[in-house]
Amino acid sequence: MRLELTASNLKLSDKYRLKVTNRFTKAIDKYLLHLNDDLKKGTIVITKNSRFGYESKFDMKLPFGHLFASSRSQRLFAGLMDLRDRVKKQLRKELDKLRNTY
Repeated sequence: MRLELTASNLKLSDKYRLKVTNRFTKAIDKYLLHLNDDLKKGTIVITKNSRFGYESKFDMKLPFGHLFASSRSQRLFAGLMDLRDRVKKQLRKELDKLRNTY
């Protein structure tokens, strides 16, 4: 799985980017084993706001659906893990719908 991580209004180190992408890819990739690698492309956009902390958004288009989730948090890593859990939940729902239709 390829995951593009974009940050605005903050700077992320390469080590932190690698940590986040590894956590996301491990959690999501296990549900998408039946797809080719070129179909598994996702983006994460992280924005730092002075008012409410960090806002993160995930976007991924799959052949059977579109995954989109967003999360706000005062702490960056906690917000990203909440975002990961939301994406996993949405992905499981999409896969259950797909399995139940056939």
